[in-house]
Amino acid sequence: MNELLFVAVVLDPRYKMKYVSYCLNFMYGDGNSNALSLERNIEHALNDFYYHYLELYDSHTSQVRSETPSPTIQDSKVDELGDVMKLIKSGFDKHVEQNENVERKSELLQYLSEPHEKMDETFDILNWWKTNSSRYPVLSRVARDVLATPVSTIASEQAFSTSGRLLDPYRSSLDPKTVEALICAQLVVF
Repeated sequence: MNELLFVAVVLDPRYKMKYVSYCLNFMYGDGNSNALSLERNIEHALNDFYYHYLELYDSHTSQVRSETPSPTIQDSKVDELGDVMKLIKSGFDKHVEQNENVERKSELLQYLSEPHEKMDETFDILNWWKTNSSRYPVLSRVARDVLATPVSTIASEQAFSTSGRLLDPYRSSLDPKTVEALICAQLVVF
């Protein structure tokens, strides 16, 4: 199964990882090794996406990486104890700043631990991510790109032929009523 589809479900704030886990256990049975393996793969894919985007877009992380290492006592000429204390304090401040990202809860963990949005037919997932992009600056970029990925890469012309009114059941998983509606709509438009 394509894990990207599951990642898209996790990025829907109405479902998140708990829903995917529930569905896998429902399909395979509680504690099934296939379900657990797939769940781990989905979590791994989601983490890979998040940390890749974090590298690309998180301004604090890229700023920290570009800094030069703080000088050590051996590198500087320190004559007094006060200078040593200033050097240690300066180095500690930089150390705390660099490790701040590691210590704080990642956007991904924060997102996954927050309550789910209510199930609502009028829910607009893209608007939700746009509204919450200040809370989740990196994760919202992941969501934007993942949710914009087409579910199918087969053009509708390839899925069925309207000239012969033939539907290939192996290439299309559309409901027959949906196919009929599409064909009728195409006849009306053209």
